Amino acid sequence: MTITYSCVANGRAVLAELALTGGSYKESAAAVLRQVLLTAEPKSVTPMGSFVYHTLSVDGITYLCATDKVSDTLTPSAFLKNVKCNNNEDDSSILTLNTQEHDVKSKSGDKVLQTEERLNINTNQTDETEAMVPINCYVYF
Repeated sequence: MTITYSCVANGRAVLAELALTGGSYKESAAAVLRQVLLTAEPKSVTPMGSFVYHTLSVDGITYLCATDKVSDTLTPSAFLKNVKCNNNEDDSSILTLNTQEHDVKSKSGDKVLQTEERLNINTNQTDETEAMVPINCYVYF
């Protein structure tokens, strides 16, 4: 049994995915995610085409993987639990990164505003200087 595709989704929005082989996983995964939202079951196994989609839903996050065999449910279940556990360990890292990203965006926005203010001052000074220069200026030697 091979896990050929996996994704993590919030509702129907796929947050991360990995496909090990070519195939139409996205359409099938979208259909499975819709079904998971409708049934609100914490676990599901859905045969679709030549693959079987296994899901684990916890707190609005759905962990999904596709396998090539129906008979084995232990391996996909263990895989999804492992992905979920790894995701929970990284929550503090993600929160830290999100905070850092917000800080960078905030500082960048402040710099843009300061630059815009300086440009406006320079534009005004240029306009004033142009107004002071006589239109017809003759120089005789």
